[in-house]
Amino acid sequence: MKIINWIKENKIITAIITGVLVEVIPSSIISIVKKIDFINATKIFWNEIIDFLYKILNFKVPVWAIILVLILFYIILLVIIKIEERKENNRVWYENYTEDNYRGVLYNWNYYKNFQESIDLKDFRPVCNCCKGNLTFINKHKSTYYSTPQFYCPNCDLVLKTPSSEEYEQAELFVRNNLKKKYEFEMKNKKK
Repeated sequence: MKIINWIKENKIITAIITGVLVEVIPSSIISIVKKIDFINATKIFWNEIIDFLYKILNFKVPVWAIILVLILFYIILLVIIKIEERKENNRVWYENYTEDNYRGVLYNWNYYKNFQESIDLKDFRPVCNCCKGNLTFINKHKSTYYSTPQFYCPNCDLVLKTPSSEEYEQAELFVRNNLKKKYEFEMKNKKK
């Protein structure tokens, strides 16, 4: 798992591996299908790619058609960008606030509308400070505090501070108070 994460983080390694796979897989398939050795299959593969590019580059298309396609492509991109901007502007004021830190513990939550049509917190939970992944309890030796299991992040292999039930309630109240402040600020700005 750590090797896969390391490969994903190193773009050069990922590019090299992808390039090798793009070369090896089609050449292997050609080699098996045509019952020839790998080197000749590789030559066939590259000759086909070069022929394809040659046909595309030598295709006779009027310049006005290329310009028209480029203009249409540009207009389509502008429309997509405007739609995305509108979606971003239409986001509800609280949707960007889904995590906060309270006394060194990072918390994450979702929202839902309750039966009174007001928003409320759902899935309020502590998460890993490093990777923001979900936590589990670990009950191994040196991983307990006065016989109480501690939070454990399987992604980072870290044992984290486990908040008491009082700290957990205080953190939720902290978030609710921040939501109330954000709501009041939003309403004040809408009136202006």
